[in-house]
Amino acid sequence: MAQGVRGIQFKPIQSLFSAITTKKASPSLRFGASAELFDMEDLGGNATKFEDVVILDGRRTPYGDHFGSLKDLNETDLASIATQGVLEATQVNSAKIRDSIWGNVIQSSDQASHISRDAMRRNGGVNGAVSTTINKLCGSGVASIYSAALKVANMKDTAKDYIILAGGTESMTNAPFASFEFMKWFAKAAGKAKAVQKSWLQGGPIRALLIMRNIQKRALQALQQDINSFVKLDGAKSPLQFKNTLREGLSHRSDDVTMIDTAENLRERFQLSAQEIDRYSVLSQHRAAEAIKLNKFADEIVPVKDASGKVVLAKDENVRGTKVNEKSLADLRKRQGSNSKIHFHPKKAVHTAANASRITDGAAAVLVTNIETAQRLGKVPLGKVLAIGEVGVNPTVMGLGAGEAAKAALKASGLDFKDIGLFEVNEAFAGVALSAIKNWSNTYNVPEDEILSKTNVNGGAIALGHPLGSSGTRLTITLLKEMERQNIRYGLATLCIGDGQGIAIVVENPKASVKKK
Repeated sequence: MAQGVRGIQFKPIQSLFSAITTKKASPSLRFGASAELFDMEDLGGNATKFEDVVILDGRRTPYGDHFGSLKDLNETDLASIATQGVLEATQVNSAKIRDSIWGNVIQSSDQASHISRDAMRRNGGVNGAVSTTINKLCGSGVASIYSAALKVANMKDTAKDYIILAGGTESMTNAPFASFEFMKWFAKAAGKAKAVQKSWLQGGPIRALLIMRNIQKRALQALQQDINSFVKLDGAKSPLQFKNTLREGLSHRSDDVTMIDTAENLRERFQLSAQEIDRYSVLSQHRAAEAIKLNKFADEIVPVKDASGKVVLAKDENVRGTKVNEKSLADLRKRQGSNSKIHFHPKKAVHTAANASRITDGAAAVLVTNIETAQRLGKVPLGKVLAIGEVGVNPTVMGLGAGEAAKAALKASGLDFKDIGLFEVNEAFAGVALSAIKNWSNTYNVPEDEILSKTNVNGGAIALGHPLGSSGTRLTITLLKEMERQNIRYGLATLCIGDGQGIAIVVENPKASVKKK
């Protein structure tokens, strides 16, 4: 592994941060005695320091490939499986769960509005518990932990054993194609229900029912004929264009940029070469493959089973491992050539699909409480939450949020950068992880290779995948498990967020024997 790390040669940072927004936040809330709120002077956002908030343990599903083994499970199913796993791992009675907070980005099923409630109740949760589902795009998984930590800190003096289920879940395979105008058109086709009402009064309910059935039949016929054209029905025109909600969600409409546009802007800002981008992507794949070979994810993954108990998926199915090398990635870039659809960089774009996070399905869950509750339960927590920070940046350099959010969280924690023994950076793109490393190296005067050797040591989203709402929770779990294996005391996980944001969490391993410097 060390040889692979040294194989990447970095260039110095140039002209950094010229496009960062400078809006100053002025938070006024304080969440209990054990939560201290910091105001960020240089960026919009905030960071919170915690004193006694802990994560008992965490579990996740394996990450399924796009239209892969988990394609028939919706986001609520996946959340329920992860919940079952963490409850079994901690041996915490589900009746003790007081709150359930889940992150989810794309509501991909008719059950999506019930995620946080169902994840708990499907596993024996009580009716008196409350729940919330949140959407902070790629940061949703950490945002759920943030919300849980704030509640735990606030409830410390008013409620004993306040345990919160927090997590993130996403079924990207099932992201719907949707016609956002269909219901308006159908209302017009139904004559705004006035004709039906009149028929009820004049011809009785049977005639009204027949009219409605006829309208529905004709509407379906129109759909079958051509869902992409304007269709006339009873004098009403309807644009039945269906949109891919996943694809649309990966664009910034207000700034006319796609996610890969932002990665290319960041690459140019940090002067990253195609070779650096490819080497990092290969390293991610090889590290993930090695982690799977060594069974490192066994204590964080809950195998997914079907109704008969047969295992459907027990390990991440996206990893390409040693099948990926620098030559194969360079060849892919040549095939992409001038046909690139990237808005800003049609001829000189570097990032390809192989340098980006994979579209995947999966969920991850943790139990959040305070130290006193953990002690009463006789549990040694997996980790202690020291600080969580979030920032806003210019959307055209969206990936910058990962590096900057880490700075915010680190500042709030009171630790030095050199105290951090492991990093997890969500690999939305290779350029995001590399730019965070360069950013920190420049700010904290630490060699880039040294930071890289501690970053995503078991691979990242380029290999494992990035189920949007789940990733933040997964990074936190993966980080804490590796900190435990290596006897490392302090770690940091960070993610960039679509439309120009970032969120990061600083955690401590309470079992570590290493003392703060």
